[in-house]
Amino acid sequence: MAALRQIEFYGKGGIGKSTTKIVSAAEAVAKGLAPMEPVILLARQLNGR
Repeated sequence: MAALRQIEFYGKGGIGKSTTKIVSAAEAVAKGLAPMEPVILLARQLNGR
């Protein structure tokens, strides 16, 4: 089993945290990883999986 990794996105509103989170999740899904956040569903849609 792979080690669990945690990434935080923080800062003021309107700086792109949500966009960055979704794009990062999409990249993880594309590499065969399984993000634990609900954004994984959107990431899979973006990658056509």
